[in-house]
Amino acid sequence: MYLIISLLLILVGAGVLCAVKWQAWFVNQPEQDYVVAQRPNNIVLTMGQDAQHQRIVSWRADTAISRSCLRLVHAGHLDTVNIAADSALIYSQAGVAAYYQARLDNLQEGQYSYQCVSGDRQSEWHNFRISDLDTTTLLFFGDIEDKKGTPSRLMMQKALSRNANVDAVCYTGNILEHPMDKYWQVWQRSLEGKQSIVPQIAVAGSNEYRKGLMRKIDNRWTHVFGIPQNAPYRFLGTSTYFIDFPTARLIMLDTHALNFLSDYTIMQTWLSRLLISDPDKWKIVIMHQPVHYAATGRYHPALYLAFHEVLKDADLVFSGSDHNYVRRQEMPQYIILNSSDRNLEIRKDINQDPLVACYDEKMKGYCSVSLTYDSLHLYTYDIVHDRIIDQLSLGR
Repeated sequence: MYLIISLLLILVGAGVLCAVKWQAWFVNQPEQDYVVAQRPNNIVLTMGQDAQHQRIVSWRADTAISRSCLRLVHAGHLDTVNIAADSALIYSQAGVAAYYQARLDNLQEGQYSYQCVSGDRQSEWHNFRISDLDTTTLLFFGDIEDKKGTPSRLMMQKALSRNANVDAVCYTGNILEHPMDKYWQVWQRSLEGKQSIVPQIAVAGSNEYRKGLMRKIDNRWTHVFGIPQNAPYRFLGTSTYFIDFPTARLIMLDTHALNFLSDYTIMQTWLSRLLISDPDKWKIVIMHQPVHYAATGRYHPALYLAFHEVLKDADLVFSGSDHNYVRRQEMPQYIILNSSDRNLEIRKDINQDPLVACYDEKMKGYCSVSLTYDSLHLYTYDIVHDRIIDQLSLGR
């Protein structure tokens, strides 16, 4: 009898929760109609698995696939190399676009120029540099999810002007307000062309997923971010992957792709292997939802149980989602970062946690991380008040 009553109470509770959360969990906002330019546009530079020798360039052009390539010139060389581009016709709620990716391998140190070509139309020329990466500088942004683009554009301008020689820009997810073309364009405009010069490294957040009984990543994601295909088979097509720098290994965990218990097991095993292999590199993990929550009511027990022990072999773990700043110092250093105008109330007992080294409920900004083989330096910048609010140095 008690068992039956307990089951009924659970069912009623689940029904009430679904009714309250129905809009948030299952309803997608309609996407506005959009038109795609015929000339190559929305050009984004990313990295392959080997950060020192591989780049991936993605773009879109028109609404039908045409023969496309990337023209590449290495400074000091007269030859132009034509690299064939992979293509895909991507349909969304309100439009269709042809997307292209060109994968560049065996790159050497120096300056490169490139041009994207689709059919009889081409982009302007863009430049990027391959450095030795013995000293690596990375910028980390939390949730941006800007509706109009002005706040994020100003933040990006400040961050990139202060870090002109940054090697890559990294995101902890929720780049978009919603998974629709309008907000993809907001993100593109916010970077003012830097996304075709500085490699962009990202993990998806909840806003990049379409809602439903089974969440599904926006089908533009892996065509905008030309990510290395080195995830476990179950997670190919998500934003799970890793990139190796000479000094560090960056591991992106798409926590929104975890739907079944077996998903947690597969990702846990994969993550453990990446963290314990290649011990000479710093290990940095990027995941949207935090293992140690900071905002009221944001606890993720499944993530904690699955990854807390495994992550002890990492050095830094970056997350977003909670819309505040917290650094929890243990091994690893857990960092929750916020780059949006939205803030959430921080949990009341945060100041009683002896492992919390720094927190700021109203923070909006980014982290700069500089890495050598022997040292790691982190600085957290509050953009609104133009100040450093936290810093950390680690050595081997």
